[in-house]
Amino acid sequence: MESDDKTIEIEFCPHCGQMIRDGDNFCAGCGAKVGEPESQVLRIAYQSLALFTGTLGLHNFYAGFFGRAFCQLGMTLAGGILWQVRGDVISFPILGTISGIWAFLEIFMQRKDSTGLPMQKCGCVAQIGIFLLVAIVVGVFGGFAWICVDLGSVSL
Repeated sequence: MESDDKTIEIEFCPHCGQMIRDGDNFCAGCGAKVGEPESQVLRIAYQSLALFTGTLGLHNFYAGFFGRAFCQLGMTLAGGILWQVRGDVISFPILGTISGIWAFLEIFMQRKDSTGLPMQKCGCVAQIGIFLLVAIVVGVFGGFAWICVDLGSVSL
């Protein structure tokens, strides 16, 4: 690339380090798209977190949308607190459902992180691996939480 003072700027591929010629859209070495920066946020990780922990807003914390994340977490916690403190059985399912539907829609609609950069896509094997990892972690912690709840309800 040439700048205003007629000096030549040399660009290198951020993935493999090979020199990129002016006007190339893809790296000749690794085939990666060049010119448009990508986010550090993996789209499949964002989607997996939204699927498994969407009502808690963890996917939005991951992508940097802190306002959305606190709103989703607050709605879910407010419903749980109203249910436990006031015995308001209907508030928890309503607020949790609203937060869950919101998170479910974000799985399909959100393609950029909070800085406006497109989220990274990864290969099929990596997508399956990340999805399974999130599912296992959520399953282990969720199962542990239910065991604690069950043990708390047992009277000795």
